Amino acid sequence: MAILGPDHSGRYTLDWRDSSRKRHREKLDSMPYADVKQAHAARLSGQDVPNRSGITVAQICCNYLKMHDVYAKHPFTAEGRVRAEGIVAAIEASPLGPIAPGAMKPSRFVSAVMLWRHERAQIVKPATLDREYNLLRAAITLAVVTGELDTSPLPRGAVKRLVGVNDGKVIYFEPEEWRQFIAAEADTFCAIFIALLWTVSRLSEIRLLRWEDVDLRAGTIRISMGKTSRAKIVPIADELRTDLESRTRGIGKALVYTD
Repeated sequence: MAILGPDHSGRYTLDWRDSSRKRHREKLDSMPYADVKQAHAARLSGQDVPNRSGITVAQICCNYLKMHDVYAKHPFTAEGRVRAEGIVAAIEASPLGPIAPGAMKPSRFVSAVMLWRHERAQIVKPATLDREYNLLRAAITLAVVTGELDTSPLPRGAVKRLVGVNDGKVIYFEPEEWRQFIAAEADTFCAIFIALLWTVSRLSEIRLLRWEDVDLRAGTIRISMGKTSRAKIVPIADELRTDLESRTRGIGKALVYTD
């Protein structure tokens, strides 16, 4: 009996002969190699692949804590892990903990999550509940990646976050509100807000703005857009010019905003 693969989709294939020497070839779902070896051992002993549908939400969250630092781009900080452990403990102690999402339809599981959120909303603040839900969703996503679940029982957009998106709208400052906001800022961040407003740029782009890109005589600024690797030329507004002229001009690649 042999383990073949993985293929381009990350799936392994088991190739073996039964007691009657009949040959079988079975393609497994995408799963960690350790589980492939377990399936391999099960075939050798004449057993079936272990049923994963019974794994509970509590187990999924516990596995997330164990495997997060391996699969995630950014491992937990000490504070982040303590917070995550507290959220997992709260989920384990709730009625949602013993539920096995792989053993029910996604619609039923979404209903269970909504009920859990409704009960938690009576105890914790919306921002806290959002953090708990985000961890739950991340744990379920990881369970799909590692093969513990075949598909995600939480479709994208099935459950909305509570903070800032209740009405589906993003609220922007009106011009007068911007003027009041900047006038109230008396610290070093005021200049950054002015630059953000009058260049319509990202914070990272303003922080990396260099004097060689500022042409006060022509009245333009060249801003490198990190997301697209392109550059844009924007006119210098009077409010921004006042701040730039008050600064000590650097040479060449010297940063404009050093504070």
